[in-house]
Amino acid sequence: MKDLAEKAGAEDITVSYDVNEKKYSTGDNVNNILLETIVTVTAVGKPKQFS
Repeated sequence: MKDLAEKAGAEDITVSYDVNEKKYSTGDNVNNILLETIVTVTAVGKPKQFS
């Protein structure tokens, strides 16, 4: 992600991410089922100054 922002001309790039998994447990802690994974990625940068 950071390399794409640099190609677009950004400086001072910050990339952050958050992973949120929703699981179902059968109660015996042996059989856990992954129901959903949400991945949120945010990239912030400022444009390079023109010379």
